[in-house]
Amino acid sequence: MVKCTAFGVDIAKNVFQVHYVDQETGEIVNKPIKRAKLLEFFANPAPCLIGMEACGGAHHWARQLVKMGHGVKLMAGEFVKAFNVRNKNDAADARAIWLAVQRHCKSRWRGIRTSPWPRWCTAWCKPGCKTATAAATCR
Repeated sequence: MVKCTAFGVDIAKNVFQVHYVDQETGEIVNKPIKRAKLLEFFANPAPCLIGMEACGGAHHWARQLVKMGHGVKLMAGEFVKAFNVRNKNDAADARAIWLAVQRHCKSRWRGIRTSPWPRWCTAWCKPGCKTATAAATCR
């Protein structure tokens, strides 16, 4: 079982990169995890803080991880970019996300909220509402 307080996750199409520091050994771990195994990996550790760069898929993964009891912080890419000191690759991005999520209180950072699926889906399901603006006025 992994013991740590924060994870940095770089989301990709097939393989995600996860960065964390094991509290028991002090080992820095930066490993790839396949898409199918991500939720299985986060089922084992105790609830902790998980940072991700905000994108379309990040909201889905954030909702899944929140259901498991973890705290998830989605960050804008330009905020994470400031923490990347090496070349742009998945391992460096995961490390930058991990650094950014640890320092979010000390800077002028605002997280991106994840809204639950039914909340934004119902607007499109109403009959006669073709656009988001029309759906907002239909309510």
